[in-house]
Amino acid sequence: MKLKLRSKILLSHIGLVVLTIAVSGIAFREINSRLLVSKVAQMSEQTNTIIRENVLQTMDNVNNYSKMLLSNELIQRNLPKAGTIELSEMRKIHLYLLEFLDSAPLLSSIYLYDMQGQGYAVGRSRMQTVEFDKIRESGLLDRALSLKGSPLVTINMNQLLEPKQKDNVVSFSRIINSTDTLEPIGLLVVNVEGKSLQPSNERIGANQVSYVEILDQDGFLLSVSGSELPVADQIRTGFLSDNSKSDYSIIKSDNMRYLVTSTNIRQFDWTVLSVTPFAEIVKEEIYYQFVMLILLGISLLVMIAGSFIISQSIAVPIKHLVSSMRKIGTGNLVPVEFKANSYEMNVLKNGYNRMVEQMESLIRQIHKEHKKLRRAELYAIQAQIKPHFLYNSFDAISSLSFAGKSDQVYKMVKSLGTYYRNSLSNGKEVITLGKELEIVKSYVAIQNIRYRDLIDLEIRADERYIGLPLLKLILQPLVENALYHGIMPKGKKGKIAISAKEAGDWFIISVADDGVGMSEDRIRSVMHAPPTDETEGGFGLKSTIQRIQLFYDMPNLLSIDSAVGQGTTVTIRIPLKVGGSGGHGFGNTADDRG
Repeated sequence: MKLKLRSKILLSHIGLVVLTIAVSGIAFREINSRLLVSKVAQMSEQTNTIIRENVLQTMDNVNNYSKMLLSNELIQRNLPKAGTIELSEMRKIHLYLLEFLDSAPLLSSIYLYDMQGQGYAVGRSRMQTVEFDKIRESGLLDRALSLKGSPLVTINMNQLLEPKQKDNVVSFSRIINSTDTLEPIGLLVVNVEGKSLQPSNERIGANQVSYVEILDQDGFLLSVSGSELPVADQIRTGFLSDNSKSDYSIIKSDNMRYLVTSTNIRQFDWTVLSVTPFAEIVKEEIYYQFVMLILLGISLLVMIAGSFIISQSIAVPIKHLVSSMRKIGTGNLVPVEFKANSYEMNVLKNGYNRMVEQMESLIRQIHKEHKKLRRAELYAIQAQIKPHFLYNSFDAISSLSFAGKSDQVYKMVKSLGTYYRNSLSNGKEVITLGKELEIVKSYVAIQNIRYRDLIDLEIRADERYIGLPLLKLILQPLVENALYHGIMPKGKKGKIAISAKEAGDWFIISVADDGVGMSEDRIRSVMHAPPTDETEGGFGLKSTIQRIQLFYDMPNLLSIDSAVGQGTTVTIRIPLKVGGSGGHGFGNTADDRG
C-alpha cells in the first residue's frame, strides 16, 4: 500500500522519537553522573580561585607594608649606625614599630635588625626571641642578601619560630638598603598569620566547601579553613604522591564521596586543596532529574503533534524555502516567493519572510552593539589604571609628611595633580602626544621622589608631532614597566628614553630602558598571555597591548626587543590613517573624541 507523504513523515517521525527516547534513557544516568561531577568541580575551582586571589592580595599588602618600613627616614638614619645608636633613637624606632603594627592589622609581628645584630621586635602577642646569629646560621640572611632588596617568603621565619599548634606564619623578609648608598644596612622580617590568607566563609560559600588547606612547595601546611575532616591526612598524602596532578580526584570514605580540587599559586609555588562533599549537591540534582523527565515528556508530545501539521502539499513550498535558506548561507538575505495553496503554508511563508527582515535588522544592530562593547571594554580597562597608583602615591606622601619633608610633599602633590589632570582629560579617551608626555613626566617626577632620583628620563620628539592625537595612557604603563621590571631589579640608577617619529604611514613611539632586560620566553609570555596584575599599578605591557588592539582594531601594533642584561625597547606603531569605520588613526583628533 502506497502511503501518503504526510503518513510517511508521521510514522518515520514517531519511530525516530521512540528510538531517541530509548537511547536517551540508557545514556541519561551516565550523563547525569558526569554533569554532577562537573558541577561540583566547577564550584570547588571557583572557591580555589577566590582563595588564591585573597592570598595574592594579602601578600601584595604585606609587600607594600614592608616598603613603607624600609623607606622610613628614622630607620634609614639609624640602622647604618650599628653599635653606636643612642638609646633615645632606639626607643623611637621601637615606638614607631609599635605604632606601625597598630595601623597594620594584617601583620602579626615585625622583626628589625641592623647588620651588627642589634634587633627590634614587636608583636600582637608574646614574642619569640630570634637572635641574629641564628638567622645567619639558618641561611636566611644570605638568601635575603642574594635577592638585593627583593622580598623572600618563608614559613615561620625559615623555621626559626615555633608555630602554635597549626597556626603557622608566613614570613616576608627583605634586606634594607640605604637610600643614599644602596648598601645593605639591615634586615626586615614581617610576619602574617597563616589563617589571614583564607577569605571569610561568607565569600567562599561555607555551605558548599567543608575543608580547605594551603600547602607550600614542600607540602608544609600553611593554613586550614573549615571543620577538619577525618580523611584530611589521606587527601594530603594522596595529592603529594600523585604525579599526574589532574584537575580533580574523587575519594570515598565512610560511605561518603568527596571531590578534591587543587589550584597552584605560581607566584609562591603554593597549592590550595579544597574538599567538597557530594551530599548537598545530590539533593538538588534529584530535583533537576525530575524536571528533565517532565521536559522530555512535553518535548515528545510537541514533536508528535507537530508531525500532524505536515501537509501533503508542502513538498514544492519546502523546495523554495530550502533554496532561499541556501542563499542566506551565502549572505544573501532574500525573502521567499511562492504561491501558498493553504493557510499553513501562507503563515510559514510570511513568518519566514519576517525572520529574514529581522535578521537584517539584527545584523545591523549587532554591528552597532559591537562598537559600543569595544568602547565599554576600553573604558573598563582604563579604569583599572587609576586606584592603585593613587593609593601608593598617598602612602608615599604620608611617609614624607611623617618624616617632615614638606618640600618633597609639595613637589609630589603638585606632580600628582598634574598627572591626574592630564590623564582624566575631561573624560576623553584620545589626547595629544604632548599631554601624554606630560603624564609621563609627572609620573617619573613622583617616582623619583619615592625612589630618590632613580630614573633619568630622556624624551626625543619633534615639536611638530606634539599636537598629534593618540590613545591616552599608553606610554605611562610602559614607563612603569621599565621602572619596576627593568631598572629596579638592576639595583641602581637607570635611564628611560622615549622617542617619537613618523615613518611612512605609521607613527612610531618607542620606550627604551637600560635595565635587566627579558628573555625570549618572557617576551612570548607578555605578548600572548592574558593581562595580570604585573606591577603596583596593576597595568603593564599585557594590558597596554590589549587596549591598543581594542582601540585601533588592528593586531601586532606593539613589539618588544630585549635580551637579558641588555635592556628593553618597546615599540608602538600607530596608523596615521585607517580605512573603514572599525578603527582609529590620526584621522581622529583629540578634540573629536571628547
